[in-house]
Amino acid sequence: MAFLAITAVASFAGLFFSLIGDLHHAPRWARAGHYSIYAVLAATVAAMLVLLAAFLSRDFGNAYVFAHSSRALSVPYTISAVWAGNAGSLLLWLLLLAVFMVVAARSARRRDPGFAAVAVAILSAMTLFFSLMVLFGPDCNPFTANPIVPSPADGLGLNPELRNPGMIIHPLALYIGYVAMAAPFALMLAGLVKKLPSIPGSRRCAPGSSWAGSSSPSATPWAPGGRTSPSVGAAIGPGTRWRMRPSSPG
Repeated sequence: MAFLAITAVASFAGLFFSLIGDLHHAPRWARAGHYSIYAVLAATVAAMLVLLAAFLSRDFGNAYVFAHSSRALSVPYTISAVWAGNAGSLLLWLLLLAVFMVVAARSARRRDPGFAAVAVAILSAMTLFFSLMVLFGPDCNPFTANPIVPSPADGLGLNPELRNPGMIIHPLALYIGYVAMAAPFALMLAGLVKKLPSIPGSRRCAPGSSWAGSSSPSATPWAPGGRTSPSVGAAIGPGTRWRMRPSSPG
């Protein structure tokens, strides 16, 4: 819970410092905003590790662990149970978003610090939204204590329809693809705010094309991966019954 609070505070700091740095042309504030995103990533990684440790140690005093795990569950399925419910899926989404935020911000800052400050502000607003959702949303916090006292000796177990090897990779591939698109969105929106003719470091479109004078979504290095990863996830286990069932992670 504390790590999620740190994520929210650091996200707000990244948003605030980056905006101040851009509006007042203050590189020192912009750098503070940039450094804040590393705190976001560190706190989110720590939160995910704490949740993973709770699953592996069979901590059924945690309501989320109790609802999605049991002592009979094998280690691979215990790990996949981390994102088997809504709360764990949102935390995984937040973690991936923090990773892509750092990668995109570092890349943008090397090319144009002023442009990067706006991109960091946009990405920080995203992580702030998701961190607050995980903290305060209904059925969104994976660190809620189990109301059953004393703590049960065993959990309810993973949904039988999610006990498939594909469930270990399928959600990750989909989420990576979905979250990866946050990077080109933030970069292109930052380019519009700064009134740049193209995203720094991207390829310009051919003259005369419908995207001439700007960077098309496919011109960024993020778009191919964002398209490929969900396709890989959707292709895992084609024709198997588990992908056609109504149950799904999150």
